[in-house]
Amino acid sequence: PLCGTLKMKAFNLINHNQFLNVLRLAITVLLASSSNLWADCGEGSSSGPKKEVFPILASFGEWNVSKDPSDGACWASSKPLNTSTLQPHQAGELCRDQPRISVLFVDNNKVGQFAFDAGTNLSAQHAASLQTSINTLPLKLIQQHWAWVFSTEDDQRVISSLAKSSFAEVTFQTTNGIKATDMFSLRGFNEALTQAKVTCGLLNLTS
Repeated sequence: PLCGTLKMKAFNLINHNQFLNVLRLAITVLLASSSNLWADCGEGSSSGPKKEVFPILASFGEWNVSKDPSDGACWASSKPLNTSTLQPHQAGELCRDQPRISVLFVDNNKVGQFAFDAGTNLSAQHAASLQTSINTLPLKLIQQHWAWVFSTEDDQRVISSLAKSSFAEVTFQTTNGIKATDMFSLRGFNEALTQAKVTCGLLNLTS
C-alpha cells in the first residue's frame, strides 16, 4: 500500500561538489511506484503529500530503473525485503511511506548519488548507517525523511560496497524515537545501475 520510485530535482550549478551538497540539502523529492498508490498511516491520515508516479522502465531482480523526462534524471531504486523495529515504550508505531534506497544520476553526474528514503522523518541527532558485507558507512546528512553521505568520494565507496554485496541494511531512528533496520536485497543492483547510466546517456554499451 505504499509509494515507489524516486526522483530528485537539482539546481543549475557550476561547481560539481556544490551541486552535490545543495542537492542533498535543498531539493524537491518525489517518491512513487508504478504499481502502488498511497499509504494510509491510520484513520484516513497520511504522512505527507501525494507523490508523483514515474513509470518503471526496467527491472533487475529487486531493483527498478526509472527516469523523469522533464529534467532527464535517472535512478535505480529498491524497497526493503523486511523491517525490524525496536521501539521504546510509548514511542508509537512505525507509520511511513514506502522506504527506498536509490542511486541517482543527474546533470552528467557519472558517479551517482546514494540516498536512503525512510518514508518517515528521521532524527537529525542520530545518524543513520548503511551496512554491507564490505563495511559500515554513516549516513550523517539528514533532511526530513532523507539520509545521505557527505561527499562524492563517500558515494563512490557506498556504490562500490553495494556492488560487491548481496544484502544491505540501513539502521535509523525516527523523530519519535523508533529505532528500525531495513534490509535490502542487492540482487540486480549492478544491472540496474548500468541500465540507469545507459538511460541517462552516461554509458554507451554499443561502442
